[in-house]
Amino acid sequence: PGAGREDAIEAARAAGIDDRIALFPDGYDTLVGERGMTLSGGQRQFLSIARAMLRNAPIVILDEPTTGLDAGTESMVAEAMHRLTRNRTTFVIAHRLTTVTSADRILVLEHGRVVQTGTHEQLVLEPGRYRELWTSAFGGVYPDTSANNPQKIMSWPEHRDNATSTHTFREWLPALGTQE
Repeated sequence: PGAGREDAIEAARAAGIDDRIALFPDGYDTLVGERGMTLSGGQRQFLSIARAMLRNAPIVILDEPTTGLDAGTESMVAEAMHRLTRNRTTFVIAHRLTTVTSADRILVLEHGRVVQTGTHEQLVLEPGRYRELWTSAFGGVYPDTSANNPQKIMSWPEHRDNATSTHTFREWLPALGTQE
């Protein structure tokens, strides 16, 4: 509410999804279903990031932002998250360690208690739970998380004809009251 079409399009551009929305049959007027039900997980994540950019809040909380995404989509969502969180206080709750590697400070929780704190670089070098988890997932190898690393291109599925709602990208993007 209160966001105009141009503001919504600018937020979509900033999140890196404007060109993908243009691929849908009716662009920003394409039906996406209630709460984006006809969209993939990655598409919903990109739209949530765009909506957060539209709000321009000084504090951002991301809860499991890359859960259920393939590696290529995760990388693109991570780039959009980086743009969203620039110059903002950000809290990221994640089980997927690659989601937090660029954090200024990581808090490792176990059974509800903080058992380690530090940067990714510090935590992989010191004995503890973070290094155990990292080694278990990656064998001690550091993935290239730079923005210049070529990744698989995400394909957005064609619009599904079975939409049961009249919500469009244009309407859904600025909607308030759902999880970001």
